[in-house]
Amino acid sequence: MSHVTYMDRSKSILKLALPLMISNLLQQMYNMVDAIIVGRYVNAHALAAVGTSGYIILILTYFFIGLSVGASIVAAQAYGAGRKEELNRTVHTTIGFSLISGVFLTIIGIMLSPIFLEWMNVPKEVMPYALTYLRFYFYSMIPMLIYNMGSGLMRALGNTKVTLYCLAASGILNILLSIIFVKVLSMGVAGAALATILAQILSAVMIIYILMNIEPSYRLSLRKIRICRKELKMIIRIGAPTGLQSVVQSFSNTFIQAKLNLFGADFMAGITASVKIEGLIYMPIEGFAMAGSTLAGQSTGAGDKDSVKDISHKTLWMTSMVTILICSILFIFAPKWIGIFAQEERVINYGTDMMRFIVPLYFIYGINQVVGGIIRGCGQAKIPMTITLICYCGFRILWSSLILNFINEPWGIYLCYPLSWIFAVIAYSVYYKKGNWLTTMIIKERVDIDEY
Repeated sequence: MSHVTYMDRSKSILKLALPLMISNLLQQMYNMVDAIIVGRYVNAHALAAVGTSGYIILILTYFFIGLSVGASIVAAQAYGAGRKEELNRTVHTTIGFSLISGVFLTIIGIMLSPIFLEWMNVPKEVMPYALTYLRFYFYSMIPMLIYNMGSGLMRALGNTKVTLYCLAASGILNILLSIIFVKVLSMGVAGAALATILAQILSAVMIIYILMNIEPSYRLSLRKIRICRKELKMIIRIGAPTGLQSVVQSFSNTFIQAKLNLFGADFMAGITASVKIEGLIYMPIEGFAMAGSTLAGQSTGAGDKDSVKDISHKTLWMTSMVTILICSILFIFAPKWIGIFAQEERVINYGTDMMRFIVPLYFIYGINQVVGGIIRGCGQAKIPMTITLICYCGFRILWSSLILNFINEPWGIYLCYPLSWIFAVIAYSVYYKKGNWLTTMIIKERVDIDEY
């Protein structure tokens, strides 16, 4: 391989990964704002409430967000094939489905919030804050789903900048309103949730406006919003596996959080801060994983097995280097990072302990995500899904259910994260090194294309 080819491929990975990283960073900052402001200007109980509520929200929304992947793929196929009428139906079906799903989630979320919080072992002193925040937040379900589905449609049309613009605008509004509602008007967690609702509405309005001003043959018309059974069936068929995998993984994290909540309100606040900061590590990992998956898919379609391997190696190397750098910074300055969210010494100590226990091994998680993304990009989604369900979900739930009987300390539960990463990387390594998966996938891809 020539130096030019090496550099070109590395640039291709970065060209795809950087916009995704920026989007992930904006999304992460969006999620951190509420926690920082309520932690600094309300109290540790409010910070704990925001953190534990987030897990419940993810369980209920991840399946529908996964369906946005299906909508994006269906739209991309129609767009690439020049089937404008089908694309028109997909656009209107996607937005119509978002509205119906949003209403459903809003009603279910508001009604069942107390049950969810009790199941998560939320302490009595945190419960009022969590219930208020959660019920307010569920009013944002409709605009949130509209934005996620709409941004998926725009990505399918080749416009990735829209996501950045919408996230930037809504993120800035969220910060400003959170400061006004929480710090100036002293509205507490309700103010933080209200700021999020209004910011989500802005992003939804922006994406709707953009969809109403694209190519006339498939632009959105509010009067034509409807559900087309054929397009909806395709969206669900493609997006449901991704959504289901996300829900199950989120459920395992929620189960673990319920066990950690038993250690008290200050502890909950500390780990909330730690988890929010750890989100910064996901930024490069997910960006590189999605970039590698995309390029691997293109090379698979061309039948270029050597390029797939080369993309895999380079993406793994870049992901590991960036992840280790970020983790080193977080590890060294952990107390300072936690101090952004809270000022109580006990909260800072709890958050620091968790962060320094977990972040040194995050590069293993990065390897798993990249390899899983490469395999998905080559057309095989069952293996990554199986490894995720067994190692990340099954093992973590089993471990956290039993470990407190032997080690009644938080680190006993923390241990399930690096252990699950290690088991997953072993499984991926065995499967990846066989090599026959790549040949099989390329042959299958060619057959599928010929049949189509």
